[in-house]
Amino acid sequence: MEIEVFVYKSNVKSNKLAERIIFEINKKFPIIRTNFDLEDIDKIYRLEATQLEKKEIEKFIRNQNIELIELE
Repeated sequence: MEIEVFVYKSNVKSNKLAERIIFEINKKFPIIRTNFDLEDIDKIYRLEATQLEKKEIEKFIRNQNIELIELE
C-alpha cells in the first residue's frame, strides 16, 4: 500500500494533549509519521500513512473526543 500525506484541522489546543496523542499513535503504529502544528490557526494535524492506517488512526483520535476535519 502507498503512503500518503493527510492534513486535518483539529481542536487540539495544548502541547500536552498533542504529545499524548502522538505518543499513543506511535505505540500502536510505530512507522507512522505524525505531528500537530498548534501555532497554525487551524491547529493542523499531519499524518503520513496508508489509507487503512489513516482510517484506524482517525477512529482512535476521534475516540479521544478530538475533532478532525480533513483538508484538501
